[in-house]
Amino acid sequence: MTALARPAAETVAAHDEGLAATAVAGGLPIAFEGCAGFLHPGAARRGVVMVASIGYEAHCVSETWRALAGAFAGRGLPTLRYDLPGTFDSLGDHLDPGHVARWTASVGAAAAALRRHAGVDEIVLVGFGVGAALAAAAAPGIAGVSAMVLLAPVLSGREYAREMTVWSRLIDDYLGHYPEDVPDGGLSVAGFRFTAETLQGLKALKPAPFPGVARVLAYDKPGRDSGAAIRAIVGEAAVVECRPFSDYGRLTFDPTAARPPADLLADLSAFAADGLAAPARRAVPTAPPAAELRGDGFRERAFRFGPDGRLFGVETRPAEGRPRAAVILLNTGRSRHTGWARAAVEQGRMLARAGVAVLRFDVSSVGDSLSLDDREVLYADHVDADVTAAIDVAAAEGVPVVLAGGCSGAFLAFRAAAQDPRVRGVVLVNPQRFVWDPRERLDVLIAAGTRTVSAQAGQALSLRQWRRLVSGEIRVGRIAAGVARQLAGLAEAALVRRGLPVSGLAPVRAEIVRRFRVLAERGVPVRLIYGADDKGLEELARHFGRHGLVAYPNAAVSVIATTDHNLTPVAARSVMLGAVEDVVEIVAGRASP
Repeated sequence: MTALARPAAETVAAHDEGLAATAVAGGLPIAFEGCAGFLHPGAARRGVVMVASIGYEAHCVSETWRALAGAFAGRGLPTLRYDLPGTFDSLGDHLDPGHVARWTASVGAAAAALRRHAGVDEIVLVGFGVGAALAAAAAPGIAGVSAMVLLAPVLSGREYAREMTVWSRLIDDYLGHYPEDVPDGGLSVAGFRFTAETLQGLKALKPAPFPGVARVLAYDKPGRDSGAAIRAIVGEAAVVECRPFSDYGRLTFDPTAARPPADLLADLSAFAADGLAAPARRAVPTAPPAAELRGDGFRERAFRFGPDGRLFGVETRPAEGRPRAAVILLNTGRSRHTGWARAAVEQGRMLARAGVAVLRFDVSSVGDSLSLDDREVLYADHVDADVTAAIDVAAAEGVPVVLAGGCSGAFLAFRAAAQDPRVRGVVLVNPQRFVWDPRERLDVLIAAGTRTVSAQAGQALSLRQWRRLVSGEIRVGRIAAGVARQLAGLAEAALVRRGLPVSGLAPVRAEIVRRFRVLAERGVPVRLIYGADDKGLEELARHFGRHGLVAYPNAAVSVIATTDHNLTPVAARSVMLGAVEDVVEIVAGRASP
């Protein structure tokens, strides 16, 4: 083996500087008492513990949450953010008993972990939604808490439980979800499920009096004023300031639009660092602490990879032995690596129990991965390098690699599978585009929604949508324009399929056909899954007509009658899991194509 040349000193310095910058902005993966999180290093003796919210609210604000932790650390404050027990990357699931008590106890465990790894003496607690109530409830048992930041604070658990019911209806209406079976007395909000016991625990959640804190900054939801309730908790001696949380609706309704507000990050980090003397220079770690978790039949390792460690992923493996295949789960839109309603976590752990290694990771600037610039990542060419880096990790196992993704993740998976011969199988869920047409605009595609022309027409005629239409909440002109664009696109595609050079669509279709042929020639199994009213079916029809993919024996299409674009219903997720298992069986040599 040829020895590698020793890099120049300035190259090593630049590399170390890049790793340090990633650690501050993105965080070093960490695990403690079954919780997964990130430590953002800093040199100050004052640190920050960030207590996340739950469910869809936490899912939407995840990118802002990561950016806020980076803003705190950027001011020298060591910061620990983590997922509550039974949520996102942490161990457990929604069926676990005693969630609220365990969530409250985890705040103290996070503070202890921050002291252990960062050596802080003073702590600022930051909570969002239910996380604000948990932080306030846990604060009396944590030494050295000097300040609290409460974002959209929940100070009445009973009121919050009622709000969750309303949110469930609004979000399901907006996103086109189908009703789900939930346990008696339970609730599902965009696929995030809560048992009746958890709801009762939330209703009983009430912060305890805590007169020891000196400063509190609250950002209230529109129309709320939590000042009096907060003063009743912390006492009149504390300085309490309440401000309107004008970004709340934008940050918590749709993860695709929930970009971090720079002014909010600056204000919150300035508050947390207020009065802090310039810290004496201390070593800032770039090597991660232990970030491994073990569950029933699986083990997980969270890690950073790629240039300067900018990319983040979680590898889930069988508890024992070598895996027989490696599956890479790609982001759906801007949903982080945990997946819509935590589906990727659940699927990864089930696959690991069946002897398959799974890597779920975030592409640049999504979730917990960073980006060097502000370029758009959805349907972007430069993201290919991220997928290649993930394939490098998975291929190191020496087992077949399978890619799976939904929507924009399916777009990336299809392109990578055609480009990289290491990919032996691919599962595409509701792909809206197989190849990007340079004449298109991303904002127009997103605004058009993900439902077919007929489904949008049916939606417009439904009683609830009719009421929204009459009230002016829905703009009929926008719907009509979107339907017209889709019909024109279908007509254009029909002409192109007949070999008529009518427009710029011809080279797009030629590239799509080329990729399907490449995969067929390599014998790569391709599984496509669609909801019955998903617009992706129109994309399939516009390029392949009514005969579909019959020319490609390696490809199979499944249509789910009752699901939304994100496969929110549990039964729909099971169809995707079954398709991945089917492909794994083929590539692992246990079945014929």
